[in-house]
Amino acid sequence: MICISIGSNDFNFCCQVIENYEFVEIRMDLCNFSEFQYKQLFQKTKKAIATFSKNEIEIDSYEYNLLFKSMDYGAKIIDINYNWNIEVKEKLIQYAKSNKVEIICSYHNFDLTPSKYDLLHIIENINAYKIDFIKMATFVNNRVDAARLISLYEFNFPNLLIVGMGELGKI
Repeated sequence: MICISIGSNDFNFCCQVIENYEFVEIRMDLCNFSEFQYKQLFQKTKKAIATFSKNEIEIDSYEYNLLFKSMDYGAKIIDINYNWNIEVKEKLIQYAKSNKVEIICSYHNFDLTPSKYDLLHIIENINAYKIDFIKMATFVNNRVDAARLISLYEFNFPNLLIVGMGELGKI
């Protein structure tokens, strides 16, 4: 199944995308909609991921509350950031599980692909939360980085999603 990422401030455009695709990611960090508009988007989708894909340690209270509301509005999956503080992650995970919403925990590195050891350490830390999916998204600077990312599949993590960012990250 293909997931289309939506990050536009044009509400009508987003509605059109949702009508044409079964699975969408709503990038709430890039969209600037009212809560009522977010509610409409999530209610129109068959399967939607709610996410703030900023690589920051802190999530502000508006974003935090909007993730909770997105689950109430109909988001089927939430994407939480590995770098957020533990308390924030645990509260979102608990709420998602109690509402039968699937959970992605994402690690992003917009500069480089860490060592295999570091990547495996991050995956192990995320696995401790017993979430549905782990997403590793790193910037690929060369073929060795791309091979390192792909090599993570050797470890048979059944819930691992890998994203290679940059020109050399395309497969």
